[in-house]
Amino acid sequence: GGMVTLFTTLVYCAAAAIERKKSNDAVRKGSWRNYLILAAITTGSMWITNAAMQYLNYTTRIVAKSSKVIPTMILGTFMQGRTYGRDEYGCAILLVCGIALFTMGDVDAAPSFDPTGVVMIFVALFLDSAAGNFEER
Repeated sequence: GGMVTLFTTLVYCAAAAIERKKSNDAVRKGSWRNYLILAAITTGSMWITNAAMQYLNYTTRIVAKSSKVIPTMILGTFMQGRTYGRDEYGCAILLVCGIALFTMGDVDAAPSFDPTGVVMIFVALFLDSAAGNFEER
């Protein structure tokens, strides 16, 4: 998991450098501090997600990661002061339930719910959500 995370992070950096070079973007949009915070959050989320695969099967990981909308909405409320209506929360819950039912429809893939893996994927979800909200802010 650590090597996959390192390689993915390096590919992200290379792709960003190529994009900036091709678009003649010589001016950074944020401070180095913000870039480092965002990089740490994103890399930490990837690492924890990959490490959780030792404790969870792929189906469980997909179901958990597809519920990212819930922590994103929660953190959006705290980090940016956003407000969501009951309809939006209801739609988010229905979306998560639908994805979970669709993914769990495969009878051959017996989900495993090791508590360590569940905690790790939960932390990764909140880090993912924090990264998205931090970028927007």
